This record gives sequence, C-alpha cells and structure tokens, in this order.
Amino acid sequence: MRWFLLQLLIRFAIVLLHVISLAACATFLAMLNAKGSVNGIAIFWIFVLQCLAEGWAVCAYLRYRNGRREEVHQLIRASVSSRVPLEPALHQYLQERQSDSVTWFLQLFFAVLITPLVPCALFIWGWLHLRRFDRQMRQFEAELYDGVPLDDAVLRHPAVLNSESRLAVRVGMTTGKLELALDRTDHEPTGTPWLEIVPRIFYPLFVLFIISSVSTFSLLTLIPKLSRICSEMDTPLPPVTRWLIEFGSFFDVYSAIMSLATFTFIVLLVVATISSTLCWHLPIVGYFYRREYRGRTLRMLGLLLEAEVPAPDALVLLAESEELPFVVSERLLDAAADAVAGSPLTDALRDVGLLTRSMVPLVEAGQKAGTLPWSLRQFGEYESRSALRRATRISHCVGPLLLLVIGVIVAFTSLSIFMPFIAILEKLSVP
Repeated sequence: MRWFLLQLLIRFAIVLLHVISLAACATFLAMLNAKGSVNGIAIFWIFVLQCLAEGWAVCAYLRYRNGRREEVHQLIRASVSSRVPLEPALHQYLQERQSDSVTWFLQLFFAVLITPLVPCALFIWGWLHLRRFDRQMRQFEAELYDGVPLDDAVLRHPAVLNSESRLAVRVGMTTGKLELALDRTDHEPTGTPWLEIVPRIFYPLFVLFIISSVSTFSLLTLIPKLSRICSEMDTPLPPVTRWLIEFGSFFDVYSAIMSLATFTFIVLLVVATISSTLCWHLPIVGYFYRREYRGRTLRMLGLLLEAEVPAPDALVLLAESEELPFVVSERLLDAAADAVAGSPLTDALRDVGLLTRSMVPLVEAGQKAGTLPWSLRQFGEYESRSALRRATRISHCVGPLLLLVIGVIVAFTSLSIFMPFIAILEKLSVP
C-alpha cells in the first residue's frame, strides 16, 4: 500500500510539474503585457509543443531501454548455452558502450526537452543519472563477480532485464533449466510491438485534440465577429455556420460534464499505470492486459511443470515472484489454495480467470495425454500473440477512422468560417 501511494504521488507530482511550468510561462507572458487572447494562444501552443516533445522523448527512451534489455537477455542466453562465464562477457559488453560524457549530454538534452523549467530539467537529469542503465549494469556485474547468484542479482537490479526475462531467470534458476527458460522467452520483446501500436492510436487522437482546439478558438473569436458583420449588412449566416454555432452551444451547456469526464479519465489513466487490479478490470485495456499476463503465466507454469515441480508449489513460486503484478499473484495464490484442497489444476486456473472456458477441455486432454506442460506453453504463446494481433488490427482500423474524423472537422470548420466571407462578398458585389 505504501508503494502504491508513493507511485501515485510521483505521477501526480509529474502532472503538477507540467501545470507549474505552464503557469510560469503564463506569468512570464503577463509580465510582457501580452493581451489575454495572445497569452492564451501562446500557452496553448507551448502546451502542444511540450506534449510533442514529451511523447517523442518517452517513446525514444522506451525503445532504447527495451533494446538494451534485449541485448542483455541475448548475452545471458548465449553465455548459458555456450557454457562460458557470464562475468567476462558482461565486462566486455560494458567496455564497448559509449562514453559517459555522451550519455550525460543526451540525458541533459532530454531533460531540457521534456520541461521548459530549468530547475525541473536539472532534477529530471539527476534522476536519469542515478538510474542510468550503464550504472545499473556495472553494479550488476560487480555483484556477479562477488558470487551473488544470477536470480538474486537480477532481483536487486531489475532495470537490466524486462519483466518476462526476470521471471524466466527466476524460474530457470529454481528448476535448474535456465537455458530452457531463456529459450521460452527468446522472441521479440513484448514492449516493442506495443510501442508501435500505442502511438498509432494516440497520434491521431492528439491531432484530433489540436484540430478541435483550433475549431473552438474559431468559434469563440472569429464566428461572433462574422455574425455581427453579417447582421449589420443584413446578410443571413450560411447554414454550415449556424450548425457550428449550435454545436458550440451544445458543448457550452454540457461543458461541466465534459470537464468532469476529462478529469476522471486523467485520474483513471494515472491510477491505471500503478494499480494492476484496475488494469485487470478496465473494459478495453483490461482485455489486452488479462491476455498478456495470462499468456506469460501459462508459459512459465508450463516450464515449471516440465521441470517436475508440483502444481501447488509452481503456483506459489510464480505468485511470490516480483515480476508478475499484484492482481496476478493474488489469483495464483488462490489457485494454489484450491489445488492443495484437491481441486484439479484446470478448474483452479479457470476459477481465478487465468484459464478461459474454451481452453479447459484442451488442457484437460493434454493432461490425460501427459503433455500438460506443452499445452500450457502453447496456450500461453497463443494468448500473448492473439492479444498483440488484435491490438494491431484495432490500431490499423482506428487510425484511418480518426483521420477521417479529423478531415471532417477541418472541412466543417473551414466552411463555417469561409462561407460568411463569401456571403459578404456577394452582398458587396451587388450594385
């Protein structure tokens, strides 16, 4: 609970940091005696540029981190499969990395890019410096030279591997089949495809937000002036302009509800990055979240059963690993309790939501045929890849639809602005 509250405070502090940065920019513009409209436009575009910079920096950082973690995973796997010591390989790997000065400069550049406030940028740079990947790797290497077991060293330095690789190391060291466990995770990192899918959806949403903001600005500033000019010239407003005014009146009436909904969405988004229970039960995100971790759990459970670990002990071992989220660990403990009470493994997994109803007959058939570990691994691979495939299909459909909506909004706003000018010109051209 303390960890949850700490993470929640950190994320809300980041949001507050952005608000402070925008408030500082607004204060600076007010000191320059800028007009209210100019001040608002400047603050809006500063916010837009800051969001673009942050999105680019976060995506670049996540891709960089996933790439480095995959390098370490392949390095450990190659060392284990070739039966060579891991410590010299890690030392040589770190020697071939770039110099510290270049890394420090890049970190400071990203920190300044993320926020316009220099003190905040220095704070972010200091945090990045303390959590730098090379520093973590050197400490990880030093502990291995001191004789610390691989799973304990990975547990102390979780940043060197992704969660699935850490879980594979823990399971492999427990069962004595580290090479086999690493082979089971020898595929494209889970985070890399999601880094391609999520921007594919959020970029059109962000563009839609910008276009909607520009349309709102036109509705609040240009349309009233055009309406007054048309009324003075006894020229009726075009229908498309009247539709835009009615549309704006609708949003004005329900602005409080929309603001509350937006605030609720932001709060849920922040809390969902911490609470695995909330992610598990969310309507759309929860579907992909459940399938991803269900597949990961089934793959590792199949590996443990292949190593002849009893089913209740295997469930407890997975539940005690820190690589799985809290909601999955709680369900594994419940399944272990049911298995100890005499319930079949398939029923125990189905009751806690780690096995779907459609899988139960096939898993039972595999259990009767003596191929239960293989069946669980195959279903685990299917769950993870199926979630990824469906997310990819949705992103390919949602992206063009959002672009179509953006095109309609741009055309509607442009016509509502330019049609009054055409009506005015036609009125003036009449002798």
